Amino acid sequence: MNQPQADRLRRLSDFLHRQGRKLMFELLVPAARTEREKLGEVNVFDPRRRPERTLLALLELQGAGVEPDVWQVQGLDRREDCACLVAAARRGGRGQVGCIMRAQGGDAVVERSLVLSAGVPGFIGFAVGRPTFWEPLTRWRDGRASRAVVVAEIARRYARWCEIFSDSAAGPSAS
Repeated sequence: MNQPQADRLRRLSDFLHRQGRKLMFELLVPAARTEREKLGEVNVFDPRRRPERTLLALLELQGAGVEPDVWQVQGLDRREDCACLVAAARRGGRGQVGCIMRAQGGDAVVERSLVLSAGVPGFIGFAVGRPTFWEPLTRWRDGRASRAVVVAEIARRYARWCEIFSDSAAGPSAS
């Protein structure tokens, strides 16, 4: 871990909590350059290595005194990995800490991430960016769609993600 960065994050975490503020921390764990070269495919890293590396990074940051109220994570493809991460995030008296999934990729991948994480107690929400707005914005930028059409499409996509997460969190009887 980069110790100066961990120290700055700990100071920020301490400051925000003293001020009665909350901290959301986006924990990105990319494949190392040597791993990308060795594996040949960046996507191979996600299901095989990212969950363990994410867990280790979370534990290391906690050990350095970084105490987010919400951990934003990515690339977890199994419910067991999500549950393990929540357990680590909430260990040692951190029962109010939540996790959110950073959903990325095509619509089907985003939907799968939302269903997967919503069903795990402790996953309290989600974050989506480009899957929601990129394609509509490029149509607007290129003059292929009006602002009103693009705004409506982005709103429709985001509402769909909210519905999927909410229905999945409520369980099978919600459908």
